Amino acid sequence: DFDEDHQEIMTDYADDLQSIKLDQQEHEEEINELFMN
Repeated sequence: DFDEDHQEIMTDYADDLQSIKLDQQEHEEEINELFMN
């Protein structure tokens, strides 16, 4: 039971990391566009 809970926590954590990475990439692209103009 503990293993299953742990697995879900790690999966949620990985999903969060993925979302954060995507957000950062989009944010960086926006900043780059601002600097280019």
